[in-house]
This record gives sequence, C-alpha cells and structure tokens, in this order.
Amino acid sequence: MLAISKLETNKKEARSRVTNGAAMFIERGTDQRSPVARRLRDLMKLHTLDVSPNGPEHLSAAQAQLVKRISMIEVQAELMEARMVDGDDKVDVESYARISSHLRRLYECLGLRKTKRDTAPSIDELVAKHRIDAKKAAEKAVERVNPLAATSLPETAPDPASDRVTPAIHDAAPIDGVVA
Repeated sequence: MLAISKLETNKKEARSRVTNGAAMFIERGTDQRSPVARRLRDLMKLHTLDVSPNGPEHLSAAQAQLVKRISMIEVQAELMEARMVDGDDKVDVESYARISSHLRRLYECLGLRKTKRDTAPSIDELVAKHRIDAKKAAEKAVERVNPLAATSLPETAPDPASDRVTPAIHDAAPIDGVVA
C-alpha cells in the first residue's frame, strides 16, 4: 500500500513518460509513428475496451501490462504471418505456434474468453426469406402452366369458375406456405 500511495503523491513531472502515457517504451529513440507502432497502439486500445468498456482508467496496472504484452505478441505474430504469406520459408513455425499458445493463455489471464456469436437469423429475416421463397415458387408455378403469362402477370386475373375477378397469384400473401 505504501508504494501505491507514494506513486499517487508523486508530481506528474517526477514520474516516467511511460507512466504518464507520453511514451509506450522506456528506451528513447523509439519511433512511435511507424506502422508497427500504430498497429500496437490500435491493438492496445481494442483490448483495453474488451477488458474495460469504461476506458483505460478502470484497468489495474497488471491488466494494462497484460494488454500491452498481448498486443506486442499479436504484432509479432502478424509480422510472422506477413512474412509467411510473402513466401519466406525461414519463418520458424514452431515459434509462431508457441506465440499463438502464449496469446491464448494471456487472453485467459486477462479474462477474455471465446464466446459463440449468435449467427441464427432473426424472426424478421426468416419471415422475409419465406415470403421471397413463396413468391419465387408462385412465379415458377405460373411459368410452368403458361410460359407467356410469367413474363407479364396482370394485376387481376379472371376466375375461370365464375365471372368475378380475383387477385393474381403474385399479389397473394403466403400464409404458412399456402398460396391463395
């Protein structure tokens, strides 16, 4: 507890640039504008939101360090992947596999778990698909009976059993697969 209270009482100017968030690394001369540094920052922000949707100020110091380590390992894995895709056969696949395994364990330490995404269609999507399928089936049925009528269906069609006019097949709303 003494170390935490002492850190809180330090003036901002007395803390390191890394602690103040002005730098990512202790070593000077690190260009934080490179594509790799930008990717690292992006990953750190994404993982911070995964762990703490309310922002980085709600992360513990250990969680912040895990986020930083995970992001760095991911960047290294992505660099290895890019080299493999480019055809570099000197990439150590065993190292790549170890990195992937370490990432999984670090994700678990951070509390990130694999979750299944709900890929089932919604009821509205199912109803819309059913209507489209019923309309296509009705159009095919008309085309089989009279191929010329399928090209231009009239808005109303005479009912052969009587003198009254009934709606055409394509205007009928399908109900449980039954077309009027």
